[in-house]
Amino acid sequence: MNDNLFSQQLNQVIKAALTDGFISEKERAVLYRLAKGEGLTPEQVDKRLEEGLQKWRTERQARLHKCPACGAELEAFVTKCPYCGAEIAVERASSVKALEKKLAELQPTGNDKADKALRRDVISTFPVPNTREDLLEFLGLAADGARLQGGWRATPVRRFLWVSGVFVGLFLLLFIGIYFAAAETWRGEALVTRFLIAVGGAFVFGMIFGAPFAFFYAAMGGSKAVNRHNEFRQVWLDKFSQCMTKARLTLHAPADVARLDELEKEINK
Repeated sequence: MNDNLFSQQLNQVIKAALTDGFISEKERAVLYRLAKGEGLTPEQVDKRLEEGLQKWRTERQARLHKCPACGAELEAFVTKCPYCGAEIAVERASSVKALEKKLAELQPTGNDKADKALRRDVISTFPVPNTREDLLEFLGLAADGARLQGGWRATPVRRFLWVSGVFVGLFLLLFIGIYFAAAETWRGEALVTRFLIAVGGAFVFGMIFGAPFAFFYAAMGGSKAVNRHNEFRQVWLDKFSQCMTKARLTLHAPADVARLDELEKEINK
């Protein structure tokens, strides 16, 4: 089925629900409700889910390996054979380590824009973890990446507004001093009128003289590390949203719910 029939948000929820290869009745009900809001039928959702589950089964088959003792087919990362009890030494899967390894293996192309696009693609296409520990660990990583850094220097718009505000404030003080010092000249004007003239003049001159500096600082200001972090913030926000959707559907222990609430609050600060 064409994924374009579904909104980006609904596609993300479906992908998150499919990560463990099982759709619970609760997950299916949530998907039906979201699809109804987009004018889609339960049959269309079921067809999309069946296609996704078939893909998951195919990929799972590729991950299977045999128990060295009895030859039974086992999932990857199983530490004990459920058929004969044989211990199987495997390294614990860590999505965080796997993603960090993928990012470290990216080769520079010599084109900064292309390099950033490759990095975004690796992050956006990385699969959502499907175990509790892995999911919570990955959510922590995604939350760090999605957090806006730099305070008032975080984005060019913030830097422009801050510098412009400084110049307007300085001219405001200057104009207020001039107009009120020349009170004799403005004796015929009301106090409010003199104040409004001062504020208006300060704003005009502040923007005229401050705008060039503000534009320059907006473009050049901020540390390289902070700017680089914030450039990838949106892709991390999207990945955080995918993982959080999966976590809300599968993790219901009070401690887990509290941790999820805490991560969401950090993101929304």
